[in-house]
Amino acid sequence: MHAQGRKPDWLISLGTENGIASFQSENGIELPPEILEYYASVWASCFLYSYWEVDAFLEDLDNIGEAFPPLVTWEGDRHVVVGYFVHGDCVCAVNVDSTPTINWGAFAKPFDYEPVRFSNWISGAIERQLQSSDLSQQKGDT
Repeated sequence: MHAQGRKPDWLISLGTENGIASFQSENGIELPPEILEYYASVWASCFLYSYWEVDAFLEDLDNIGEAFPPLVTWEGDRHVVVGYFVHGDCVCAVNVDSTPTINWGAFAKPFDYEPVRFSNWISGAIERQLQSSDLSQQKGDT
């Protein structure tokens, strides 16, 4: 995956035990297992970055200070930002205070969407991309 070499240092650090421990300690949170797997995975954030037009590296967020990844508080729960949609100027973030669901919104509040469990969202994104690739190949075979 061509994005792998572009992965930022803060994201690489969160793939390590020390990086996670430091992030959790600094923010007073305990990340759910699904988020720990996401950060430990080499391919997950690269997949989002490469195929889904989600800035999973948060390169285009320039108004959040130095804390990466940023946290937002929506409806009383803290969420860790895992992606930024440049075209809509909104973030996708995962709830770290209760069930690890993902939601989309502005920094101040979430959009009125039904939250989706983070692991289901990732697997659904992969499945849709694979189906899209299969369809493209089938069209090329005809």
